[in-house]
Amino acid sequence: MAESYYVSQHKIDESYKDGMEFGEIKGRNEGIQIGMMDMIQRMYENDMSVSMIAKYSGMNVGEVQEIISQKQYV
Repeated sequence: MAESYYVSQHKIDESYKDGMEFGEIKGRNEGIQIGMMDMIQRMYENDMSVSMIAKYSGMNVGEVQEIISQKQYV
């Protein structure tokens, strides 16, 4: 026989709020990441060396090369 559970409106509201906060944080982080990738692409297109891009972006050379190789423009 199926059991039924009671969930208070307060618990539902709290879960909804937690989900919204998580979504906002995730969206913000994705936006920052896309902006960084776009900036790295533009720096490279303007003849900045990979090592200089790494220095100023705080990434290592391998990470910068990976982003450049993706050639994804926003």
